[in-house]
Amino acid sequence: MNQLSLDGNSSDGGAACPATDTNGDGVQLTYVQTGSVNKNAVNNICFQSIVTYGAPSAPVRSISITQNTIGGFGEIGVGLEGITQQSFVGQNVIRGNLATANTEAVAVYSLSAIGGTGTDNQDNEVASNVIASSATTGGKVAYGVLVEDGALRTNVHDNTITGSANGLQVITITNADVAQSVHLHDNTLAGITDTTSGAIRASGGGSSYPLTGLEIVNNKFQGSIAGAGIFVTYATAPKIALNKMQGCGTAAGTRQECIFIDADTTPSIVGNDMLGYGNYAVNFNSSAVTSPVLGMNNCAGECSLTIASGVAVDYNVDSNATGAVTLGGITANLINVDY
Repeated sequence: MNQLSLDGNSSDGGAACPATDTNGDGVQLTYVQTGSVNKNAVNNICFQSIVTYGAPSAPVRSISITQNTIGGFGEIGVGLEGITQQSFVGQNVIRGNLATANTEAVAVYSLSAIGGTGTDNQDNEVASNVIASSATTGGKVAYGVLVEDGALRTNVHDNTITGSANGLQVITITNADVAQSVHLHDNTLAGITDTTSGAIRASGGGSSYPLTGLEIVNNKFQGSIAGAGIFVTYATAPKIALNKMQGCGTAAGTRQECIFIDADTTPSIVGNDMLGYGNYAVNFNSSAVTSPVLGMNNCAGECSLTIASGVAVDYNVDSNATGAVTLGGITANLINVDY
């Protein structure tokens, strides 16, 4: 499907959309293998602008959704749902500008009603999209990119996300279907407004269902980030490296740090630039954080940390420090970690 124009509510900017609408997809691909949705204009769709659905017996595979312009959606701009595998969402311009609330600009997840599991929605890529809320109609994108239950080996990179409430989110709804091996890298985020979590947020399903294989690397945070830059909870050995953050925690909200870590096992926080934050560069929030690795991070001055009682930090040296640093009774020297 190429070079078509679809408009669902051009006369009222979406104001006629009901508060809850589970119908009205612009483009729906069901049980399709090998196809493309390219260079289309899809505007003012009350529910989902472009969406794929697959089932265990008939998964969607090898779908390319590229170079489309999406102007306004009630629920999802582009959705890889059910069981969708080896598909690519790239180089789209997605703007949440309906008068009604927008939810996810790009969503990757399995629906339990269709039979998705924690390994069925796999090997998908979301790259080089421009995602923004409209400054003219007041519509707000709740999530720039949402990776939810049932996503395995999802690669989200080189996207530009501005003006949404939340930027990149990896969240768990059904514990047994927790996402695995999600890589978020080389994205640019600015003007993220949520104050309670982070511009990039990753949350597992409790201590029994942690995220595994999570990497948050080389992302750029520009302009105002109201809450934390990166928020991670219930993950095993997450890698948070080489991110460049400015102006984290600028609003008087719950989260006022660049990196917030809670209930994670062996998180590695290495080589990040944290230049400007509300209260702390890094917050190890609870005693459930175990064996964190912290080194070679750079702040405008000394990196300010807050560490919950009982958390033993393996090492901490930022690039402005010299020699050994004593922290929480632990003396650590600069250690080289490769990423």
